Amino acid sequence: MKKFLYKTAVFVVPFLLIFLLSFKYYTDTKGDLLRLGFIADIYNYDFNKVFKKEMARKINYTVFSELNLKKQNNFTVFAIGDSFSAQGAAGYQNYLANNSAIKVLHYDRFLHENPIETVTGFLNGNVLDNIKVDYIILQSVERVFVERALVFNKKIKITNDSLTTLIKKHKEKLREVVKEKTKDKFFSREILRFSLNTICYNFDDNAYLSTVYQVKTKNNLFSTNNHNLLFYTEDYEFLKTNNDVKKINILNNELNTLAKRLKNKGIKLIVLPCPDKLDFYYDEIISKDKYAKPIFFDCLKNLNKEYIYIDAKKVLQEKAKNKKDVYFYDDTHWSPIAAKIIGSKLDEIINTK
Repeated sequence: MKKFLYKTAVFVVPFLLIFLLSFKYYTDTKGDLLRLGFIADIYNYDFNKVFKKEMARKINYTVFSELNLKKQNNFTVFAIGDSFSAQGAAGYQNYLANNSAIKVLHYDRFLHENPIETVTGFLNGNVLDNIKVDYIILQSVERVFVERALVFNKKIKITNDSLTTLIKKHKEKLREVVKEKTKDKFFSREILRFSLNTICYNFDDNAYLSTVYQVKTKNNLFSTNNHNLLFYTEDYEFLKTNNDVKKINILNNELNTLAKRLKNKGIKLIVLPCPDKLDFYYDEIISKDKYAKPIFFDCLKNLNKEYIYIDAKKVLQEKAKNKKDVYFYDDTHWSPIAAKIIGSKLDEIINTK
């Protein structure tokens, strides 16, 4: 009997320890990099608490899905972007909207995927007939900006009717009550993956197969004070495309085309690329020679432009020098520190044009 209990314990105890450690350190509610990388939440970092005051700010911009598209709508700025434009109260456009003289319209994230394609669709359709704006902000995260210019549909047409239908379907979907079964945490895929990655990150920057890299830095870049930098695998995987000068030129040409078409409607185009964490913190990485140096911003800044260009990397490096938490530690996005600086830069540009 004792022998049986011993063998049972040898088999069960390791799984029990894995479960207990996972229960304490595994999270599926915090930053996207912790979740995607199945990385231990040992620093108890929560950007909602770190930036509690900023996250609770009143939203001063208007959301596109709340508009009456049959009426004439007038705004100073129309912000069209990806998840960097969907940060709500702590987003750059909300800081821009602090200026009551600047009326900001935000294009809902659920309505589109590719900002370049979206602006093209507006120009081909009738949306801008009932929405009068002085500026359109075309924002994209760095990692897929060039790719978006290579694959978008130039013939797409976005109309008021198509958007009204899409918005209606989205609201109906939100009203549906979805009941999810509680997962069995003990033998879940997530717990097993978490345990494996916890071990493998000690030997490889991306735990061999993870979608998140974890590297050591020269200085403490975040309030966690741990000399760790997390970044998304696509920051690295898209370097070949983003470092291709010819493809960057294609992106610039497409943006110039949009700027010229918008100018004919009396609208100025502002282009806002948001740096990847790998690019923004590249010089801080101790083992940076393992990764090609990102040159996207270096190349784009030297090209002839018909649009207003915001070099967000340069602006943040100058205005937030030596500051911690310019980006969230456990997430791909920049923090309210960066968003506020960019919002201020936009305000400055709009008030001087």
